[in-house]
Amino acid sequence: MISRRSVLAAGVVSAGAALLGGCARGDDLLAAGRRAGFLRLGIANEQPFGFMTDEARPTGQSVEVARAVLAGLGVDEVEGVVTDFTGLIPGLLGGAFDVIAAGIVVTRDRCAQVRFSDPVNCLRQGFAVRAEDDRELGSYEAVVAAGDLRVGVLAGSVEEGDLAALGLPPVRVLALPDLESLRVALLGGVVDVVALSSVAVRWMARDPGSRMRVAGVFAVPGGDERFSAFAFRPTDAALAVPFGRDLRRLLRDGTVAELSEPFGFTADEIRPAIGRSVREVCGA
Repeated sequence: MISRRSVLAAGVVSAGAALLGGCARGDDLLAAGRRAGFLRLGIANEQPFGFMTDEARPTGQSVEVARAVLAGLGVDEVEGVVTDFTGLIPGLLGGAFDVIAAGIVVTRDRCAQVRFSDPVNCLRQGFAVRAEDDRELGSYEAVVAAGDLRVGVLAGSVEEGDLAALGLPPVRVLALPDLESLRVALLGGVVDVVALSSVAVRWMARDPGSRMRVAGVFAVPGGDERFSAFAFRPTDAALAVPFGRDLRRLLRDGTVAELSEPFGFTADEIRPAIGRSVREVCGA
């Protein structure tokens, strides 16, 4: 039986070949995308940042913002390439896709591997629990101190690193590849709490039928602001520079906020990104 994912993967391979062929003739990535009519976005099926609909169309806050920026640069379409979260940076560097549009958080370690755009939003942290669980959790420390709580995280995420740094024993952590796996683990009682960005936990619990609720939203450890951005290969300045220029314009004129609202983002999560530079966030 041929699955939708295998059909999508086959399309991605042929699409990638077309773009790589253009680059092999000396075109930069933006020129190749204009000629081909599309560029490939790496996503991790993490709602509400970047995911595939039932019709195999990529969408999400990061995807729709990227779509708008690229349309202004003359690239008519985007195609989604789904990978596990841990595969985003290796996939980008290996040429599996052209831009990471997955709400990836800017960290110093990641800044050393990829070229980030300026920030597109500012994220807080959050916890989701089962609907019948009435506990409130206002910090990572509260979870670490509750010796019986088992925590689900996205493998390779900043949340996984945060909890490890605060001393949560590995036996109490379950790192899974995607949000659907986390949802199943939470509802099935395999974990007691899921740690994600505040936007992601709100999205997971938005439907009364989700059987989940938000148990806490809080600032990152140390109180520093945490930003997400788009990521490019370090060699793809010909795309990253004009992309960043137009992204800044769409942030200032309110387009990013408008595109983000259907995915549960508030003004407080967009406004802090306006005027912030990636050099500042990377600590350069």
